[in-house]
Amino acid sequence: MKRRDFIGISILSASAAPSIVSAKERKREKKKYFKVTEADVVVVGAGPAGIPAAIAAARNGSKVVLLEEDQLIGGAPVDMFVSFPCGGPQNIGIFSEIRKKVMEKYDISGGKPYALWFFPSTYALVLSEMVAKEKNIELISGAHVCGAIMDENSPSKIAGVEYCAGVRLTGAVKGKVVIDATGSGELSVMAGAKYMFGRESKSDFGEKYAPEKGDKKVQPCTLMGYLQKFDDKAEVDIVKLLKSEAMMKKLIARSGVGFAKRIDESNLHGVNQFLMWTAAKPCDTRDSTSVARAMSKVVNEIIPELTDLFWKAGFALHTAPKIGIRESRRIVGDKIITSDELMQKELPEDVISRGVYRIDSWGRKLPQELHKSLSFGIPYRATIVKGIDNLMMAGKHISGTSLAMSAYRVQPILGGMGQAVGLAASIAAASGTNPRDIDVKDLQKRLSSQGILPKEYA
Repeated sequence: MKRRDFIGISILSASAAPSIVSAKERKREKKKYFKVTEADVVVVGAGPAGIPAAIAAARNGSKVVLLEEDQLIGGAPVDMFVSFPCGGPQNIGIFSEIRKKVMEKYDISGGKPYALWFFPSTYALVLSEMVAKEKNIELISGAHVCGAIMDENSPSKIAGVEYCAGVRLTGAVKGKVVIDATGSGELSVMAGAKYMFGRESKSDFGEKYAPEKGDKKVQPCTLMGYLQKFDDKAEVDIVKLLKSEAMMKKLIARSGVGFAKRIDESNLHGVNQFLMWTAAKPCDTRDSTSVARAMSKVVNEIIPELTDLFWKAGFALHTAPKIGIRESRRIVGDKIITSDELMQKELPEDVISRGVYRIDSWGRKLPQELHKSLSFGIPYRATIVKGIDNLMMAGKHISGTSLAMSAYRVQPILGGMGQAVGLAASIAAASGTNPRDIDVKDLQKRLSSQGILPKEYA
């Protein structure tokens, strides 16, 4: 086999072990990897799309290996505090199971639908429990994927991944089908996929609301946090604090401080915890050091002032350990979704999941008509990596333009998408078929029975 490593933005080739090896070659492979695991489906990234993908494949009978770079699974709602489920549909499939569990056990909304959000640790507990219950899933966390293993006999076919678990500790997971659920498309780039980054111009895809000239700008990163009342005598009415504090007004103008829900006296009075974003900063989200600099800037320049302000008011400010990333690479697939297509009423012929949300492109001035809610479908072809066999994707990095991505990047939509891709990968692995060649009509029937697609697809 050939291995493709991702170092900066370069793709390097080197020799690695084949999928069918002799005893001698197997011994050589053991020296290369401290651990080799075999699976039907490999899912890279245990976040909002990756977890439903792994569960769906496992429930369909596939042996699944789920790889996660963090020690704790969950992704954005856990380590970036994006624990507010916006967009929809929310009451379908595996995402509805997650939502139901967190509401049954750890609801902090006080019966107020407008205050529906959950503590990050709640998501971590529920998601960990759900993955642990699936006997067909082997979870390997603390494992950063550092290479794509390509088939020696078919250079365009992925056969597995390499992950780094420490100095000179490299493991390998071989699989029949691999799903890139990283959210950034890193694995796909390692495998040689082409990607898009930044805003497309109007002439690129004919999008009505795209800028005349494209650029490399992506949506800003945001450090999320939540406020917790610790002083019984503290005034709970945050609106009054916002209106009375000149410093807070300056912070809002300078950094983009805000709350996950509309701030008015009717919906916040009497609630003791508040989910908020502390500041938004632009950066190159392909570069982890650039992301880290953006977070450091927020922590050094904004958080001290906010912490002092809220502390004096009787609230403790808890900030996420990682800054939230709205937009990164978008991998080129067999189909590229455009914003104009999402605004059409018809669902694509190969639809595999649905979305209800709006064009939500932070930091960009868009016409007011784009703020209305849209109902759209995710086409199967947009989840297949172009030019690479057996590599699928689930997450905000699927094949679409920057404007289109802004509408399907939220967690309920990613959850439905992940479930659909996980089932498709399992079907392909079981039949020994390239994912792009499976019977999509049959897939739609199964997804309809699982509630992901409307009944007419049955």
